[in-house]
Amino acid sequence: MDYQKTLFDWIASQPGVTGAVLLAVGLVYGLCGYRLIRFLIVIPCAGLGCLLGLLLARLGNLPPTVTVPALGFLGAFLAARHTRGAVIITGAATLATLGAYVTAQSGACATVILIVTGAVGGGSLIVAVLSRQAMALLHTTLLGAALSILGFVGLADAVMPSLGSAFRTLTGNCWPIVPVILVVLSITLYTYQANARQGDILTGSRALPRL
Repeated sequence: MDYQKTLFDWIASQPGVTGAVLLAVGLVYGLCGYRLIRFLIVIPCAGLGCLLGLLLARLGNLPPTVTVPALGFLGAFLAARHTRGAVIITGAATLATLGAYVTAQSGACATVILIVTGAVGGGSLIVAVLSRQAMALLHTTLLGAALSILGFVGLADAVMPSLGSAFRTLTGNCWPIVPVILVVLSITLYTYQANARQGDILTGSRALPRL
């Protein structure tokens, strides 16, 4: 399954305001995610809870209308109460998802995808435990970059359909384009946040959360 094409086709079918909102949220995550980590971490945790709820509904033959919102709320509640643990779990999950995405787009078989996903997720978990600050920066910049790209595609399709269609066609014919853009944008956002964080430390700012 081509997840990239599925996501791009979905956002292209949405109103332009959806793309604008995703782009704005992505920029918030990418530019000041570390400062607002206690609030922003709730969203991916809620999303992770919803995914677990959907999986539980399928495995246990339960109504998803009950399991999805229940586990989504539980994930958001736990993230609000335990920011450190939420950073570790969602950070590892984000990087594992990124590894699975890149491997799947390359056309690898299911076994290779599972191996890469497990290896990246396990390595990310170790990094997150050793340095929650670094994982918080990396996590928010990756989410910010991914949401910004998705939002850009949706907004371009609504405002300039020819540009949006050309971009989707180009990325569909050459799959490495989006991962390369994602990496470059993530590095840029990570550098910006890291420099801002270092500046706040040097000036004694209290705006940064203690992780």
